Amino acid sequence: MEINSWKFLLDIPILFFLILLIIIPIFIFKKLTFSIENKLAQITLTFALASLFSIFLTFIFTYYVEELSKNFILNKFGYNANGMNDSEYFQNVKPENVSELKEIRDSQMGIGWPLKAIFATAFFTLPINLVTTLIIIFRKSKYQ
Repeated sequence: MEINSWKFLLDIPILFFLILLIIIPIFIFKKLTFSIENKLAQITLTFALASLFSIFLTFIFTYYVEELSKNFILNKFGYNANGMNDSEYFQNVKPENVSELKEIRDSQMGIGWPLKAIFATAFFTLPINLVTTLIIIFRKSKYQ
């Protein structure tokens, strides 16, 4: 298999992550806030609990995307992490795969996965949770 095929297969769990980000607030709203009459309390409780679960999932999936899947691809195609220079790093790699593996290795340099997870939480996870929670609350109030 080619590197792009492996990248595609390893990116499939990201779709499940996106679906989970939307399902978590719905599940929490259905299961935990059914007895609360105050709308502000419903919004706050749903958003807070969904955010906690989503932040946890964001850290797990950021680690998966940034470390596990990239390291798997590098190891699968013969990258030597114990090398001292580029010739030792890529001595077991086929010449047609060297440029793609260099891109993957270079993408791992710089900020680490924990900081990427924090950015993903602030700019992606929390806004999705807030929007989903507000849509759920407004749809419920519209039908009552």
